Amino acid sequence: MKSLTDIANRLKRHLGRSSLALLETLELAVVKRYRPEIVESLAGAKERGEIEAALNRAYRELGLRHRVTEHDESLALHLIARHLAEAPVDPEAVERFLQEFTIEKSGNDLYGFSTPVELKELMVGLLGVGRGESVYNPCFGIGGFFGTLARHEREIDLYGEEVEGVNRLIAGLSAQFSGLTSCRLERRDVLMDPAWCEKGECHRFDRVVCNPPFDLPLDTEALKRDFRFARYGVPPANASELAFLEHAAATMKKRAVVLLRGALLKRSSAEAKVRTKMAMDGLVEAVVALPGGLIPRWKEEMALVVLSPGNEEVFFLDADVPRYQKRKGRRNTIVRIGELVETVRLKRESSHGVRVPVGDITAQSLSPAHYLAPKRAQSPGVPLSDVAERIFRAQRVETKKVEGTEYLEVGLSDIAQDDYTTGRGTEKRGDMKRIGNFRLREGDILLPLRGSPHAVGIVGKSEGAMVPNAGVIVVRPKRREEAEGLYLFFRSKKGRAVLESLYAESPNRTLNPDALGRIHVQPMDPVKAREIFSEIREKRRSILLLQKDIERTLCNATDPRKSVTS
Repeated sequence: MKSLTDIANRLKRHLGRSSLALLETLELAVVKRYRPEIVESLAGAKERGEIEAALNRAYRELGLRHRVTEHDESLALHLIARHLAEAPVDPEAVERFLQEFTIEKSGNDLYGFSTPVELKELMVGLLGVGRGESVYNPCFGIGGFFGTLARHEREIDLYGEEVEGVNRLIAGLSAQFSGLTSCRLERRDVLMDPAWCEKGECHRFDRVVCNPPFDLPLDTEALKRDFRFARYGVPPANASELAFLEHAAATMKKRAVVLLRGALLKRSSAEAKVRTKMAMDGLVEAVVALPGGLIPRWKEEMALVVLSPGNEEVFFLDADVPRYQKRKGRRNTIVRIGELVETVRLKRESSHGVRVPVGDITAQSLSPAHYLAPKRAQSPGVPLSDVAERIFRAQRVETKKVEGTEYLEVGLSDIAQDDYTTGRGTEKRGDMKRIGNFRLREGDILLPLRGSPHAVGIVGKSEGAMVPNAGVIVVRPKRREEAEGLYLFFRSKKGRAVLESLYAESPNRTLNPDALGRIHVQPMDPVKAREIFSEIREKRRSILLLQKDIERTLCNATDPRKSVTS
């Protein structure tokens, strides 16, 4: 089935501009939504005149201005009509189209005016919109938030501002598809000439949601004369998001959610003055750290600041952890959104979240990592990365070349239980250089990549080359004598619990080597650890001997030739 994206891509090749292609595609979608009989009649049409006449009639009836019929004959109008006949135009389909064309297609230049769908879902979830409330979206871009808002609550009064004229037209169409009951969008410069601020006061909206531009140069001299920035100060010219944060504070009644670069929470000087004063005034309810790479071409870490009046403490949540992120193509995405929203709503403390009284907020930082550091430092032991030379997952080394070097591929089933893993695996041939990169050494600890912390191994001496397969994570200690201690830690109840938490935090229950390196382990005395491990090996051998003895007894019991007679 053809989609609106197919039409937009064709129009972009013809027009050369993503924004115009998006605008004309949305107007075609409006035609299909409100005049479906006209579109259906054109499904098999080939005569350009027939297509132009039918579409122009629909354009006139609906008051649409940006018509594909006005382009020259180099645009294959019959293919546009055919694609439109097949493309779905319900609100969900239009929202998927906006996401795919502006975010997923890296060749387009609209990513700066759109917000990834999972980030919108998180921001609107944190906003907590109620029926009948007013919602304000400054710098609304192409209106990407409108569909997300409508899914949460359609009966709201939406207000917004955007300086770009074409984006204002696109957003108007986005709002039309969203189904919101009330919408007022203005083409204005929200910092220099805001629509709802005058005479030293701004209109207050129930909720404010904002994804501001990150690279907007500020006219700091003009902002010094603006009452919105009198209390907290004018941010530096390269920190435009803080200006939008102050604007949100000036226009918010109940709650605001603003996206900004994580670095602005850590910088000193003017940035620190703005954010610290806002926190001291009780305006900052929560700060959520997000991973970098959420928005195309922006690799920096992000953060959400939740504003509301009358806060006596700030809740800091670090969502820049494997549990809440997943890679999608060239960018990161956020997962477990409902859990994040609930965690912030309940201010639920954990290793990732902490409540901090307003009086303990410092100018040094407003970053979650800063306030979580003391809590994390209380964990006994040392980070695994301090005692590990290397933590890695092997890659493919096998080759079909006859002259390849022989090696043993070690998987989870080859790990010896309660003993050294030596000389076990599947014989294969591989590239000599890659075998050298991933060859196991004596003392390496073997952990399952996926699913369960129970299969843990330790490598012993081996004459042949052993290489782990892709289902194994290898922890290589810096000192061989510490290997048994590490093995015992991962086999212990506490070690299994730590591993289980890492599996649980990952969306697909896999161990992340970086996250594994951050866990704390408790070093053991090497001599004592080897004694304990030797004792375990002996007990395992005794168990094996007993099992064999049991099997022999069962065998004899069922063999009439060896049955015992009275």
